[in-house]
Amino acid sequence: MSAMLDQVKGYFEGKVDFQGQRLADRINQEVLVMGALLALFVGFAFSSLQVMMLIFAAISAVDFVLVVPAWPWYRRHQTKWLPNIPRSDADEAKATGEQGKSVDEVEKEPLLAAAEGKKAR
Repeated sequence: MSAMLDQVKGYFEGKVDFQGQRLADRINQEVLVMGALLALFVGFAFSSLQVMMLIFAAISAVDFVLVVPAWPWYRRHQTKWLPNIPRSDADEAKATGEQGKSVDEVEKEPLLAAAEGKKAR
């Protein structure tokens, strides 16, 4: 029973790759637009607003089932992330500079001194 719940939880967890998100968005847009047009034409043919709204509600429910769960076809192109490289103490000292200043501050000091020398003249 627990394995079945874990499998259902995996579908609704939402781990979808970038191409899967693009596919889900495209399916969502196309199903809703086509469903709205279908509902409009059928509702017009029957001269019934109720029929139109029921058809659009059914199309929206189908769209929800197609798009919201993280189906396997949305997870085909997994992103390969770079490995996490831990920083050593030497890297920390280099990143913060010699007197606890950031690298940007250390690099800007000669430029600021040169600019102040030009102002004094």
